[in-house]
Amino acid sequence: MPDLLKGIDVYHGDGLIDYRRAVSGGVAFVFAKASESSENTDPMYHQNRCGARKAQIEFGAYHFFDADADPIRQADHFLHAAQPADGDLLPVLDIETAGVFVG
Repeated sequence: MPDLLKGIDVYHGDGLIDYRRAVSGGVAFVFAKASESSENTDPMYHQNRCGARKAQIEFGAYHFFDADADPIRQADHFLHAAQPADGDLLPVLDIETAGVFVG
């Protein structure tokens, strides 16, 4: 079996992340929550992005999808909040619950 890369998923509930310690623990990449639904932005997103980049960990953003909110508004909100840049990992959509879109 090939070696696997170790990564972490972070959001504001994790508090302040010590990215230098993460690197020494073998973490190669991080996905940080950027947004949720069509209005919520993770308050730690930019700090996580800066911390990961400073520690030279590959970085990507994710959006926590709300099945009851307009998907187009959510996509627009995610792009505004995440501000994807060249060199970032591809964006990820986190879908954990089922719902019915009413629009």
